[in-house]
Amino acid sequence: MYQPLTQTLFCGKRPRGGQGIGKGDCCELSLWVILGGVGQAVLGLVEVVLYTFIAYHGGVSGFALALLASAWSLVFFIASRLMASSAEAGCNKGLGLVALLSMGASVASFAFVHGVVGAAAAFLFHGVASAALSVSLGLTSMEYTEYRYWVRIDIVERILSLVFIGVALVALGRRVVTWSPLEIMVAGLAVTAAYYLAIPPVVLDFERRYYRFNRYVEAIQGYVRAVSVLSYIGSPRMMEVAYSRIRARLPRYLSPERVALGALLATAVGEYIMAVLPVNMRDVVALTTLWQGYGYAALITAIALLPIALTQRTSPVLAGSLSLARGLLLVMFFSSLSTIQSIALYVAASSILFSIVDAILANYFVDAAYARRGTFYQAMRELGSIAGPLLAALVYGSALFKPVGVLLAVLSLLVLLPL
Repeated sequence: MYQPLTQTLFCGKRPRGGQGIGKGDCCELSLWVILGGVGQAVLGLVEVVLYTFIAYHGGVSGFALALLASAWSLVFFIASRLMASSAEAGCNKGLGLVALLSMGASVASFAFVHGVVGAAAAFLFHGVASAALSVSLGLTSMEYTEYRYWVRIDIVERILSLVFIGVALVALGRRVVTWSPLEIMVAGLAVTAAYYLAIPPVVLDFERRYYRFNRYVEAIQGYVRAVSVLSYIGSPRMMEVAYSRIRARLPRYLSPERVALGALLATAVGEYIMAVLPVNMRDVVALTTLWQGYGYAALITAIALLPIALTQRTSPVLAGSLSLARGLLLVMFFSSLSTIQSIALYVAASSILFSIVDAILANYFVDAAYARRGTFYQAMRELGSIAGPLLAALVYGSALFKPVGVLLAVLSLLVLLPL
């Protein structure tokens, strides 16, 4: 259910009408970029607070909580698929409006429909708002920043969102601030409204087309060079050798479908455990302590992502190996959580490993899919958020719980191996 949310806080440059972007344009971009990034972070905070609030104060079982997590992801999945055509058409402004209206419905449900039903409805409306804002801001960022910055932008936005969420959760847990879930949701609504008003419409999808053009050019350069060699030397055998050497230097990618499937399984590994973790923890620690644990985990994760920002690694095998290690760790120590320290380390390790895996696979997918089908990757990842909690609801409390978790972890590596 909960994943670290990512949106940009980077002001890129893009020519408009043959003219460069001056200081005024950069400041204009900075406004919507900052509002969008803060909006993503606040909605991420709402997700954590509202979900754990339901677990602790809604009187729900592990089965019911896991089903709610799965329902949120199903809503996110359906919304993402329905918005795919709008994203391809460049309708970022319309998607921003959908985010605003959905967040308004979430606030109204929580405020006026009492009990767990109102909280659950608010949580599901929040899923629609998160999907719409994520797609809208992602589309706008890709069009208003040069494609060579996309990988670095993704890492930077993850770090800054995690820092915001971490600081906010620690402050709430330590009662430095005493905002209620409703007040946090209203803050999310306000930031989403400000983002919608500030976001510039996408007129021409220039940057994504330009990126695809460059990728296609790179792909055919080997053929062009090979034909040139053939016309020069007139030898098919030498042509074959020369072409083989050129082709060997071209990057080879796993299919986008396999990368997305790896993201699905990597997500399912964590969601399988995390969907029921609040129910397991409510008899051990208070809700404010749980918030602190999640908050410190987010801050540690932000620090751990700094090396990724410098190296820009995109190895799917590394991602699969880390996903396997994460799954084994989550399964092995799930029954050993009995102190605040063990819970904090457990959540921190899971957050760090998943954030790195997701960053690697998301960046790799952009290259493998030629900047197309970004919503497909998101949708496949959310399918993992659907499958993981559903499996947990079926086997939680039984002898199958740990073996199923291990199986998911192993599969998350196997699908990313270059077989």
